[in-house]
Amino acid sequence: MKLQVYMMVTQIMMVAVATIAIFENRFFLLFAENTFWRHGRKFFYVINYSLALSYFLPTVVQIPDQDLARKEIFKMYPSIIHFDSPSRPIYVVAYDMEIREWIGYRQLISLGIVIVQGATFLILLHFNIWKSTKNMTMSETTLRLQKVFLRAVYMQIAIPATIMIIPQIIMNILGYLYLMSPEMNSISYMLMSVHGVSATLIMLYFHAPYREFCQKVFCKKARILNGIGSNQYVETTASNVVLAG
Repeated sequence: MKLQVYMMVTQIMMVAVATIAIFENRFFLLFAENTFWRHGRKFFYVINYSLALSYFLPTVVQIPDQDLARKEIFKMYPSIIHFDSPSRPIYVVAYDMEIREWIGYRQLISLGIVIVQGATFLILLHFNIWKSTKNMTMSETTLRLQKVFLRAVYMQIAIPATIMIIPQIIMNILGYLYLMSPEMNSISYMLMSVHGVSATLIMLYFHAPYREFCQKVFCKKARILNGIGSNQYVETTASNVVLAG
């Protein structure tokens, strides 16, 4: 169970790091390919992914004995006892107030790092695009395509991020107020589980190259399958005609 909890939380952090990587990669390809950042970005990625992978390790190491932890949690939140059963016991990550506070601090620090990094690359992208427009160092077509791309990326990130961030904010507020709502937890994780599907659909909708590629692949397969089905139908019909004759 420890591994499952670790993978679930780490996956959320990896999504955040990957989102930053989208903007960093666009900035690098457009404006920083021949600068010192060509070498610095390697360390940037190593640090980011290392932090994402190690972010939840202190919490995992401090996960308490579950029998004792459940007893303490049930004393603190009696309303959740009916959610516990021998076949599906409640898994307690932390019940000690001090440990929970440190978990909250790490969440705030990690959230701050993600926001600062994302905002930095967004500002750099917009500033350099504005500068290129002013100095006419890039063609109008290239600038227009980059603006369209950025707009599509914003939409691709904003909608799934909303799906993930709003439940996280609600859960954090409830946690700091020491209010326990299993129903809200369940709804929050259900919403967050839709992230992958929503991000993929939005990507296909806003990014023409991905959409066109998928159309070619799947439409081609559909045509082939339809062709095979039609041929089988014709052969079967012809055989029936011969037999009837």
